[in-house]
Amino acid sequence: MTLQVSVSGSGTPLVLLHGWLFPGAVWEPLAAELAQHFRVHVVDLPGYGRNVNYVCEPYDMEQLIAAISSSVPRDSVAIGWSLGALIAIDWALLRPEQLRAVVLIGGTPRFTTAPDWPFGTPPEQLAAFTQACQDDMAGTIKRFASSQAKGIPQPNATIRFLNRVLAQNPPPADDALVGGLHLLRDVDCRDKLGEISLPTLVIHGGEDSVIPVQAGETLARHIPDARWACFADSGHVPFLVKPRAVADTIQEFCDELG
Repeated sequence: MTLQVSVSGSGTPLVLLHGWLFPGAVWEPLAAELAQHFRVHVVDLPGYGRNVNYVCEPYDMEQLIAAISSSVPRDSVAIGWSLGALIAIDWALLRPEQLRAVVLIGGTPRFTTAPDWPFGTPPEQLAAFTQACQDDMAGTIKRFASSQAKGIPQPNATIRFLNRVLAQNPPPADDALVGGLHLLRDVDCRDKLGEISLPTLVIHGGEDSVIPVQAGETLARHIPDARWACFADSGHVPFLVKPRAVADTIQEFCDELG
């Protein structure tokens, strides 16, 4: 499977991987900043945006990584947000030779809570959300879009942007939405974080209500030599609230790669 990818700028290749529900267009403000210094590849994951009709089967990490890696340059820096960060973690674990480094924004090694993992969404809450998607997709999407801006002092502009992204792109394929929720339910990378050998930058919003900041702190603490950057008052979407500052942090990190 070859995915359609939006490319801009020149320099070190960056690959931007979006999260659940939102297509690659969600990266627009950050991509514009990064394209001033890098060759930016914005990927629509299978079942999203321009790739809405290309849903891999099964919808699992190996298939997603195979589709993405065959569509972008080798030796790229993978930048993943939310579900995209979980994909980037698995990419770094399964195919590290394909990447130069990884940047994890609003990421977590495990999305749902467990007896030994309080930093997530309770499994029963995710199950209820999955059912709500089936019962009232439009209403559920509206509520989920609003949740991204929690923790932002003036959230309306961010919510309007997210709703515009959704309105201007085709709805994600049902199989991609369900498959993504199943990945969030099932994937647990905690025991493998120490095996990540690539340079890693972890970025998180200090008031993230979707993925608690403690999850990001865990990533930074358990991935060898990972760098940590926390942006206050930016919720789950620091790259939308502070695109210039996030881009500067990524550029500084990439400059140190040599």
